[in-house]
Amino acid sequence: MSNPVVLRWLIAHQPAYLFVRTAKAFGKELDKLLPGQFEVEVLKMGQYIHKYGDIPELEIIPGETNLESWQVPKHFRKNFVSSEWIDVKKKWMAFWQGLREQKFHMSQTQVTVLGGHLDRRFSVLDLPFLFKDHDHVTRALDGPIGQNLLDTLHFGRFAGQVKNALGNFTGETAIKGDVSGIKGLGFTYSGGYRIIGSDHSILSLSDLENVDLVTTPNTNLLFNDVGAKAKPRMNQKIQEIRESASNGGAVETTYLRFSGKNILKSNHSMFLTTILIGQPLFDSLTSEQQEAFTIASKKVAKIERKWSLEDCKKYEDTAKARGCTIVDITEEDTKRLKESAPIQYKWQTEHAPKTGELVDEIRSA
Repeated sequence: MSNPVVLRWLIAHQPAYLFVRTAKAFGKELDKLLPGQFEVEVLKMGQYIHKYGDIPELEIIPGETNLESWQVPKHFRKNFVSSEWIDVKKKWMAFWQGLREQKFHMSQTQVTVLGGHLDRRFSVLDLPFLFKDHDHVTRALDGPIGQNLLDTLHFGRFAGQVKNALGNFTGETAIKGDVSGIKGLGFTYSGGYRIIGSDHSILSLSDLENVDLVTTPNTNLLFNDVGAKAKPRMNQKIQEIRESASNGGAVETTYLRFSGKNILKSNHSMFLTTILIGQPLFDSLTSEQQEAFTIASKKVAKIERKWSLEDCKKYEDTAKARGCTIVDITEEDTKRLKESAPIQYKWQTEHAPKTGELVDEIRSA
């Protein structure tokens, strides 16, 4: 019997354990369907760099860009930290290229990152109050709507930006043109609903008045409209979340990424991630293997979402013992947020034409 094909699964986000367990679960499910054919090698970012070292951009540390030299209109630039579309963009472009060219083979990436750096449609999934509840998420993303997004990710809206370090198309992309070469296999949570965290007390939205609040790119206008001084970031590291929540500030995050003392349980937006594979690798598989990869991913995605909800329940049950206060948002404040949500949807449709149709489809699911 031949040796199994090694699939390198790169862990792209923190906290790593959330993504490591997904990768390992996928390996087990795939082996049930294709015994002995594949072996999943799980690699955190640092481990991959140390062992392979063939994607130097993965070592880029956000914040290396000088704000004055940042080539973005000033009226738009002021809303973002200086590194967002320079340092981070280089890193993610190299990440997509590495996945496409099979330097590594699979990963699990935040939809915020996909929407910001690869396919604008995925940014819709971060919009406030898009999903009514977890059952709604299941209906929308495990059904035809989600499957269409996964199947067409390789024709990504930002696919033309998947280039090499010199900014040129290379390899298969140069031949096929504007394609990302990335395929989605399943939607996961890796955190569940977003919350607002801070080291100072947050009992209501009024406690966010004039407070520096770090958010995702698709909720900043929502919170600005209710009085906060919101600034969007993508893919915050755990240490950055701690810093944003201290010194009088606050941060939009999830339970499992927050170690501070005060939480407003706002449940205004769903934190979603996506299991990814390089399209060229997927195309090289036999029909039987493609079906097995799809089945294993769908099963693990459901298991992962269940794990995330269990993690959130445990976080709440142990909060008091850890000195963390969780306050449920009032119906009045929820109504206030929902009344401000249209401004965020307006921004989304203006900057990503045709995504309004996707919003309508999801809401109707």
